[in-house]
Amino acid sequence: MLSYQADRLRRRTLLIKEFVDVAGPVRGLARSGPGVPPVQSAIVPVPAQPTYGPPGFQPPAQPIYGPPGFSPPPQPRKPRALPITLVSIAIALVLCVGGLAVIGVLTDDGARKSKSANITVVEPATLGARPKLDSPKFTQIAKTMLDKAATDFPGVTKSVGPFYGVPAKDNVVIALAIAAPIAHPDIALSASLTSASHPVEETVVVNTGSAGGNATCGTTKISGSDMAICVWTDEGSLGMLIWYNSTVSAAVAEFPALRAEIKKVG
Repeated sequence: MLSYQADRLRRRTLLIKEFVDVAGPVRGLARSGPGVPPVQSAIVPVPAQPTYGPPGFQPPAQPIYGPPGFSPPPQPRKPRALPITLVSIAIALVLCVGGLAVIGVLTDDGARKSKSANITVVEPATLGARPKLDSPKFTQIAKTMLDKAATDFPGVTKSVGPFYGVPAKDNVVIALAIAAPIAHPDIALSASLTSASHPVEETVVVNTGSAGGNATCGTTKISGSDMAICVWTDEGSLGMLIWYNSTVSAAVAEFPALRAEIKKVG
């Protein structure tokens, strides 16, 4: 009887052991003990949801700027004092020529008249590539000079007094030239410089070459502005050129070409 019960207990123990061996991995029950490898759980973990921050928003747009601003370029300086200065120059030129009439360098001598008959002066459209200034304020100043020359010198056959250049750039050349018999060209040259209402300094004798006659350049100051002046004389003409805001060296370099544009022979 006892052996029968012991046999049943042994059988039940074996059944439980087999059940554990079979059902344990399925139910996540792992056998333990030496020599038994660990069994992975059949329960698959659910992956954690990613953590999101607060709802996103578009960052504020950067303000749209235009290109860097630039100050407008300064306007060219308006030569306000230039017309006044030019009037002063015109008066100075007329006084220079007026001094020649007083000392008698203009002549009525028949022989000299014949030599000067083929010499004249002209008013070119440009002078040294400078345009002629035709605005009323300049033509009026020129007319004043020419009227004075015609009154003071009955022997003058022709006179010109144009203005050339670009006043806004302080680039102006004033010309005054007369065609007339000149008794003593050398004396006329000296007298035109010494009779000027403004002293002429730093004088330089200019080589006239094939053009003949005499020429001298220098510097003067009229109405506070620096001027370069060149004067020429010969048997049939007398002329003056004034460069506004220029130097003697620049005037000397340009003088022969400008004289050739104004004085004509034949």
